[in-house]
Formats: sequence, C-alpha cells, structure tokens
Amino acid sequence: MTNLNSTSPYMVRVAWLLLLSIFFIVLNGQSIGGNQKEPELESVSLEAFSHMDSKSRLVLLQNISNRKWSKSDSLFYSKNFDSYIKVCEDQRDGLGKVWLLYRKLNARSNLHMNDEQEEAFYQECIKEAKKYNAQPELLVFEHYNEHFQFQKKKGKMEICYLYLIDEFQKMQRLGMEKFKPFQISRLLYHNGVFFLKLEEYDQALMYLLEAEKHLDELTTHRNITVIILNAIQSIYQRRGEIQKGLEYAQKLMNHIQKVGHTDVQYFKLWEGLVKIDIASMKLELGKTNESEHLATEGYRIIGGQPSEYELGSQAELDALIVLIGIKIKLQKYAEAKLLLARAMALHGLYADRSESYFKKIPLFEHEIKLAEQEGDWKKVVDLQKQLNPLQDSLSRKNDFKKQENLKNQNKLNQLRSELSLTLKEKQLNTWIRNASLLLLLLSGALFFSLYTSMRAKKKIKERELENAQHELNVLSKNLIEKSNILQDMRKELIQISDEAEKNNYLEKLSSYSILKDEDWHEFKLIFERVYPDYIAGLKKEYEDITPAEIRLLVLEKLNFSQEAMANNLGISKQAVYQTKYRLRKKYGTLS
Repeated sequence: MTNLNSTSPYMVRVAWLLLLSIFFIVLNGQSIGGNQKEPELESVSLEAFSHMDSKSRLVLLQNISNRKWSKSDSLFYSKNFDSYIKVCEDQRDGLGKVWLLYRKLNARSNLHMNDEQEEAFYQECIKEAKKYNAQPELLVFEHYNEHFQFQKKKGKMEICYLYLIDEFQKMQRLGMEKFKPFQISRLLYHNGVFFLKLEEYDQALMYLLEAEKHLDELTTHRNITVIILNAIQSIYQRRGEIQKGLEYAQKLMNHIQKVGHTDVQYFKLWEGLVKIDIASMKLELGKTNESEHLATEGYRIIGGQPSEYELGSQAELDALIVLIGIKIKLQKYAEAKLLLARAMALHGLYADRSESYFKKIPLFEHEIKLAEQEGDWKKVVDLQKQLNPLQDSLSRKNDFKKQENLKNQNKLNQLRSELSLTLKEKQLNTWIRNASLLLLLLSGALFFSLYTSMRAKKKIKERELENAQHELNVLSKNLIEKSNILQDMRKELIQISDEAEKNNYLEKLSSYSILKDEDWHEFKLIFERVYPDYIAGLKKEYEDITPAEIRLLVLEKLNFSQEAMANNLGISKQAVYQTKYRLRKKYGTLS
C-alpha cells in the first residue's frame, strides 16, 4: 500500500503501520500458518535424535516447519535444546549443530530475549557457522544480525547498505538454490524493504523481483507472496508506472483467490485492499466508472471485517477516502455524504494516533467540496481554517523527510562513488597481475628465442660455405618447379589425416611465395584445405576487409616472421608493420 505522503484523495491510504508490522512479523520469524503437516523437533525423542546419522538428522532439521516450532513455548529451549546440541557436538556433527541454531533463530521471538541476549545469540550462530565452514548458513546468520543491528539503531544506514549489496553478490556466487531451505524469498524481501524505505526503487526492485522468482504459492507461508507482490506493486505505483502497478495488483489478486488461507479474515482484508488499489490506479487512467465499481466492491469486502480486526477498521477508512473522492468526481453527492459520515466516525476512533493524524486532510477536502456544492460558504471557510494548520504540518513533515532523504542520498552517492573506485581498483589490479604474467611469459619466450637463434647462427656459420652453392641451385630451380610442386602438394593434402604430417606440410608452405594472383589462388586452395573456415570467417566478421589484408593475416596465421611476410608479399618490412598497425586500429584484436 502507498505511504501517506500526499493529500490526493485517490491514493490508497492503508496505514504505514501495516507495512512495518508485516515486516516486523517476517523479520522475527512469524507467519500465518498453513494446512500442511510437517515434522516437529518435539516429536523426535532425544534418543531417536542421537541414533540418527548425520544425513538423516540434517534432512529432519531442514524440513521442520519453522512456524509450528516457533509456536512452542520457551520450556523446550531452556530444558531440552542444549541436550540436542550436545548430541551433535559429541558426534562431531557440525552442520547438525548449526542447523539446530538456525531452528532456534526461527523461534527467537517466542524466547523473550532482550536485545543483549538476542545480539549474543546471533554472534554465537555466526561463530559456529564459521567454525564448521557452513557458508550459506553463515550468510543467513549475518543477514539476520545485520538487520537486527540496523533495526535497533546500532548500525549505520551506509554500513547496512554496503553489506546488503555485498551479501547479494555472495548469494549469487554460492548459488541461489542453496538458500531455498532458508526461505530465500523472505531473505530477499527483508533487503528489498530496506531499500524501499530509502526510496532506492531500482535497488529495491532488484531484490523483490528476484524474491518473486523463488516464490512458491503453495508454501505454508503464503503471506510472504502477498507482501512481496504488494511491495513491487507499491514501487511501480509510486513511480507512476500505472500499467506495471496494475499488473502486480492483478497478480496479487490471483494469488489471493487461488491459494486461499486458513485465516480467511486476513486474506479477505487483502482482497479488499487490492481492489481499492486497482480502483485508485484505474482512476488515474481516467476510467472513473470502472474505478467506482472496484472501489465499491473493495469497500464492501473491507467494511465487512469484524471489529476486533483493528487493522480492518483502518483499512476501511482508507477505502472510504478513495471511494468518497470517486463519488464526488461522478457528482454522486448524496452517496458521498453518507460515506463521509462513516469515515468521520471511524477517524474519531483513532484520531489521536500518529498514523491516522493526517488522514483528516483528505476528509476535510471531501467535506469542503460537498459544502461548495451545497453553496454553504460559511462552512467552507470554517473547514478551510481547520484544514490549513494540518496542511502546514504535513508540509513541514514532508520538508523534513525531504531533508532526511537528501542527506541519505548524499551518503548513498558517496557510497556509490566509493564502490565505483573500489571496482576500478580491483579491475586495475587484475589487469596489472595479468600484464605482469604476460610480460614474464614474453620475457621467457624472448630469452628462449635468443638462445635458439644463437645456436642456429653458430650452426649456420659452420655450414655456410658448404650450403651456399646448394641453396643457390635450389633457389634457381624453385621458380621452374614451383607450380608442379604446388600441384603435387594439393593432391597430397587430400590424403593427409595425421596431425604431424599436416605440420610438416605447413612447413613446406612457408618456403613458397604468393607474389602473383595465380600463386595466391593455388596457395589459398591449399590453405583452405587445412583451415577451411578462417578466410570465410574474416570476410563475414569484417565485411570491408581487403584481399591484401587477408593475405597478410593468412601469413600471420602461419606464424611467418615480418621479414618472411615482406618477401612473400613483395613489399617492405615497413609496409608490413604499417598494414598490421592499421588492421589493429581498424578492427581491434583479430583472431
């Protein structure tokens, strides 16, 4: 539901207490239960527990109903819990011990811990999870501890902000599926609400939409689906994305009608609230008649809630505020007047409460419009005098909230800058590390190349005189025999299947030039037999590549030296260098 930060009579004014109370319930491990039969630890005797193997014990602990166990009184934990813990310690079942602590965490709201005891309990859980290297469990314990610190005003907003961002990244690295036993949607909802309160809507949506992916509407904890879908709807509604807001309101309605609940009152209340929300959004789209029908139906449902549901009375007032505005817009003044009388009576019940104080503003606005229609200008003046102080008070409250939000935004902007710098530093360190490794490898390759070159030069000098005449004869015959040899080599290639023979064949290729087009044609045929997709791939990826550039890249693929490239292409070494530089500049790194 939307917050009370506007005087618009068309926005749903379900008290912010609803969101906070639900969040408190969720964070403290409470929920409205379901029908499914699940195991409970109390039903397993200590003797049976001690005779289980580690795997069976873990299955039991992971499948215990959180909510049913948390309804047990504190006697079980004060008298029996330590005995179950000792079984795990004696049998060196570390993960079993950690999961027992998690189950106690689920039931902590029933143990009447004070803040110091609860904080100490979280630290114990974290310590044990670290001891047994239980990574998902450790993250969950830290999650609850961080929210506890923030809720109790012991933690700073910026510290919690950074923690939650880091936590999400850790969850992704570990794998979201590992958090299913911990109700992953509930964990993500906690974080989404944190960012929602800061009006960091993009960040809040990231968590809430991820939480939606992991919802199971058949779970016994069906209310988590309601509050997650409602939070997403609320964000879209606040941002003015009405179509998205309507989409999620309809999802919420479908869930309520399909799944049902053991607490019919609770879900009927939500059904009425959602219809009022939809009516409010329809009204913004100019669909007044449709809005009236939905608002009337929503009010009928909410107004029928039993009086002991205090929240139902507050919701009825919110519904009336919307419905009265619609009736006035449709000029159904008599109906609006009757509804206004009921709204004033309800407001009188809670007028002294902070969450109801500013709801008087839209009621005054409705009353003024009805008085104007009746021509009772004295009443209009009197009502306006009563309304002005309220509006001034709301304006001051909103100004203060804006200042607080501005302070938070400044802090958040600073945090984002720090996060960006940290990320850049990490990237730079990674680049430096990789560059250093590459430099080391290149240095080794250069040293090996120099060593090999020195040995080769020594051998060449020894055989230089002997081979000089032979090389001259070979070069002289090469021009005459080249075409015949290439033809023979092409035929031989068809028969080649052995990799070593291919390598020898490639060495032969390096001794022939491709100065003329006909030479290149023959050479290309042979090359494409060995690398059938290379040239075609170049042409496909780089449409404007030239034939000369393709020839150079083919030689580079064969590891020709720069000098060898120049000799075979009939150009200077400088031209080879310039062509390669132009290619890198034009296309970047080429494979």
